[in-house]
Amino acid sequence: MSILTDLLAKKITFGQAVAEGAQWVQQLVAHDPTLTSAAGAALADLKQAASNAVDLADKALGAVIAPATVAVEAAAAAAIARAVGPAAVALTPAVDSAIETIAAALKAEIDAAALAAKAQLAKPLSPG
Repeated sequence: MSILTDLLAKKITFGQAVAEGAQWVQQLVAHDPTLTSAAGAALADLKQAASNAVDLADKALGAVIAPATVAVEAAAAAAIARAVGPAAVALTPAVDSAIETIAAALKAEIDAAALAAKAQLAKPLSPG
């Protein structure tokens, strides 16, 4: 499971989520110091998402979002695995770019689904 899914299920704490994210950043920066800025920004995004997940876990909406986070995680993992090949592939600029492109595409799809849902709900009510 992902950090955010585990937070929604209250299996880990915010501190544990941030610590795991920080370990990922350290691993990336140790591999390629030029990733310091991008990794730091990703960690900041993760901290915000973790904070949101903690907040949602205490609300009824958390139970609605939890299955969706599992589905998004599975879709992302499958797309990344297909794009970069075997797990033994090294993090090269091309692999990094492919992963970033997949993440951006999935975020855009989620944004498009949200916009479509809002537009559908914004239709005038028919008299009757």
